[in-house]
Amino acid sequence: MSDNSEKTTPTDTIRPVTATRIKAVLAAAGVDARTQGDDTATLYTLIEGHPYRFDTTQAHVLYTVSSQLPDHALAADRFDDVLAWVTFANEATELVQVSATVFPEHGVVLSIDVPVFVPGGVTDEQLTDSCYMAIAGIRAVINSFIEVFFPGQADKGQQPGSGS
Repeated sequence: MSDNSEKTTPTDTIRPVTATRIKAVLAAAGVDARTQGDDTATLYTLIEGHPYRFDTTQAHVLYTVSSQLPDHALAADRFDDVLAWVTFANEATELVQVSATVFPEHGVVLSIDVPVFVPGGVTDEQLTDSCYMAIAGIRAVINSFIEVFFPGQADKGQQPGSGS
C-alpha cells in the first residue's frame, strides 16, 4: 500500500506564532530584532530609522506590530490638528490603528498599531506575508504623517521583503 498523501514541509505547516519565528522572518529581510531583558515574547528593532515592536505575548490569538514617532513629535498645541489627521487615517484603513498622545516631555506623539490575528497559528509563508503587510501599513502611515506635518522629510526607502 502506497501513501499518496502530500507531504508537508515546515513552510506549509501551521505552527504557533513566536518571537523566534518573527525574528527569523525579519532576519531573512536583513532586519536585526532583539528582545530586552527577561521579556522574550517582544522584539524591538529599527526599520528605516523608526522603532518597531513585535509583541507575541498574546500569540495564541494575535500578535501586534507597533511603532511610535517620538522623533517627530509636535507641540502640544497641535493636538487638535493631529487628532483630525488621526481620525482621517483611521477611517481610511481597516488594518492599521493610529492614535496620538500628548506627553509633557515630548509633545504630541503618534502611535501606530497593527493587530494580526493568528488563532491556531500560521504557516511560514503566512507569517512572512503578515509581517511584511504590517510593516508596509505602518510605513504608509509614517510617511503620510511626515508628509503632512514635516513636509520634505518623508522616507521613501524600501520595506523588508520588497526585493531591495
